[in-house]
Amino acid sequence: MSYLKSIFKKNKNWILLNIPAFIFVSLLIKDPKFWKPLTSWTAYSALTLFIILLLINPLRIHFPTSKILRELNKHRRIIGVASFNYALTHFICFAIKKGSIVATLKWMFHPVILPGLVALLVFIPLALTSNKFALKKMKFSKWKKLHNKVYIAEWGIFIHMIIRGGKTTIFALLLFIPLFTLQFIRRKNRKKKQK
Repeated sequence: MSYLKSIFKKNKNWILLNIPAFIFVSLLIKDPKFWKPLTSWTAYSALTLFIILLLINPLRIHFPTSKILRELNKHRRIIGVASFNYALTHFICFAIKKGSIVATLKWMFHPVILPGLVALLVFIPLALTSNKFALKKMKFSKWKKLHNKVYIAEWGIFIHMIIRGGKTTIFALLLFIPLFTLQFIRRKNRKKKQK
C-alpha cells in the first residue's frame, strides 16, 4: 500500500490530469455511442491544456515573480502529454463517428480535418519525448528543436477551429488572438535582447 502511495505522490499531477482521458476511453470501449458527447469534451479539454501550456512562457516574462506560473512551468511536459491524450481521444471519437478506419481515412484530406490531423501528428513525437529519458538521450538542443514544432500544431489547431465555423471560430479567435499577441511580444523582446 505504501508503494502505491509513493507512486501516486510522485505522479499525482500526471494522474489527475489524465484520469478523465482514461475514463473517456473506458466509456468509448463500453459503449461507442459515447463518441457524441465526448467529441466536444475531449476537444475542449485538449485545447484548454494546450493554451495553458503555450501561455506559460510568454506570461512569465510579464509576471516573473508569479508563483502559479512557476509551478505550472515545472509541469509543462505533463500538461503537454495530457493535452495529447485528450486530442488522441478526440480523434478516436471522430473515427467511431465515421464507423471504420477506412471511412475515417477518406476524410483525412477534408479542409476541416487536415489541419487538426497535422496538429495530432506533430503531437505524437512531442508526447513520446516528453520525459527525462528522451531529454537525456537527445541532448537539450535537439530536444528543444523538436519541441519547437509545437507551433506547427498551434497553427493546425487554430486553422482547424476557424474552418470548423460557428461558435468554434469565435472560441478560436478569443483564445488564440491573445496567445498570438503574447507570443509576438515575447519574440520581439527576445530579438531586442539579441541586438
